[in-house]
Amino acid sequence: MAAMLLAASASAITPHGFSTAVTRAMATDVAPAARLMRSVFVPHLSAAYSVYHAERVYADGLSARLPLVWVARARAAAGGASELVGACECSALEADIWHMSGLCVSPAARRRGVGAALVAAVRRDALRARRQLFLHVEDANADARRLYASAGFELVAEPLPPHLHALRARAARSVDPSGPAEVLYVDAAGFGAGAGGGGRRAAAGSVEDFERKHRPAWRPVPTVPARRTKRR
Repeated sequence: MAAMLLAASASAITPHGFSTAVTRAMATDVAPAARLMRSVFVPHLSAAYSVYHAERVYADGLSARLPLVWVARARAAAGGASELVGACECSALEADIWHMSGLCVSPAARRRGVGAALVAAVRRDALRARRQLFLHVEDANADARRLYASAGFELVAEPLPPHLHALRARAARSVDPSGPAEVLYVDAAGFGAGAGGGGRRAAAGSVEDFERKHRPAWRPVPTVPARRTKRR
């Protein structure tokens, strides 16, 4: 099991000559990753969720989730200094399920393959660790939805099956309730369907297999009818 959780790294040269390396985050990465997340997400949060406006909240959350945090560092030229330009985290909601969230890329590094590199690294590590991976994303965020679909995630049709519905409710506790509608995606490979989602809805068999595997833990406790006392 320890071998499954070793920090993996991946490097890529994008068409823009932008060298990107994705690794598991270390303690020294928490502060810059927290600053990046705050700068990306805070403008989209309402005043009602002002508790998430503090950088300390992001830093505490990332520290608590290590080693399930990934960072992307980029180098614009050979021999140049690298800079943290992207981050992503996962929460272990159950023993074999990771919820992926917090994917962010600095504005200067967008459309250079950084987001795709982060998603690929998380997905690869999840498969190696035999973890099922899911995420939710804003319905109107077309760019993010294209990214996840091209990476092998598939959209789950509404209404969600019971267990996935419960998982999304647990994962969305930190999401702004006044925010836009969101949709849920699952990693097709981890949930039993073929890879290469391409924007399709998740195959019914993959979600049904997932539900069948996890349903026993969520089966309602049968109620015992109250005894009727006979009047004397």
